[in-house]
Amino acid sequence: MLEELQEGDTVLIVSLDRLSRSTKDLLEIVEIIKNKGASLKSINDTWLDTTEDNPMSDFLLTVMGGLAQMERAMITQRVKEGVKVGHF
Repeated sequence: MLEELQEGDTVLIVSLDRLSRSTKDLLEIVEIIKNKGASLKSINDTWLDTTEDNPMSDFLLTVMGGLAQMERAMITQRVKEGVKVGHF
């Protein structure tokens, strides 16, 4: 999809956590989208809209991306702990 993007296109996602698995990857993907002259919007994360250059949107993207990455890591940790407890 990234290769096919053209200037003026909008990438529509359901939620931020469906776009990438890490904050680093998220920021790289968003940069690619912006460099192609396209924008990014989320259905569930209504604050996420890169159609305009907005410093607050960039800040929220970074913070919320970090939170999503932490949440995934915590879920993984809990699953591992649950598996350990189940093997008595």
